[in-house]
Amino acid sequence: VVTTAVVTVGTMVVGTPTATVGATTVAMSILIFRKTSGAHFNPVVTLTFYLLNKITLQKSILFICMQFVGALLAMFILSCFRPHLSSYGSTHFNISTAFAFILETLFTFSLIMTILLSAANPSAPTPRAAFLIGLCVALCAYFGGPLSGASMNPARSLAPAMIEFNLQQQWLYIMAPSIAAFISAKAFTLLKGKV
Repeated sequence: VVTTAVVTVGTMVVGTPTATVGATTVAMSILIFRKTSGAHFNPVVTLTFYLLNKITLQKSILFICMQFVGALLAMFILSCFRPHLSSYGSTHFNISTAFAFILETLFTFSLIMTILLSAANPSAPTPRAAFLIGLCVALCAYFGGPLSGASMNPARSLAPAMIEFNLQQQWLYIMAPSIAAFISAKAFTLLKGKV
């Protein structure tokens, strides 16, 4: 819960000028919380780990529930301290729905594959993995933030949207990353078989 709360607040400022803030928050959270929760603060990453049999169904359900609770808790606390903000970081797209869906799927796919090929690899040093994952978040946020929002995390998008009572586009930020999880699991399995 605490991990997701920290990451949600840190990444709610995603966008062109602040992509590095979200990326740094993600990288630091990986380094700080890796031994506690395996740094699981994204529901679609947890889903991918479940699909790859790296985590049990019970643990994945618990993690996903806590990720959403942590994101909501972060937004609730932020709204208590800053009640007059016009936006709490909800994700929106400014392009066609189809293009936003494709971009969100691609961004999430690239993030999950970066995680699988770095952090999920036992031989990869954790600081390097944290750096690579943070860099992936920064690049996706920098290029995709102004277009599709570059959420890559349903909990991170849904929590601020709920606080703002603005759920219109949120289906996309649940569906596209979830599809990316299934594609990533399949791609990683195929890739692992060839290495």
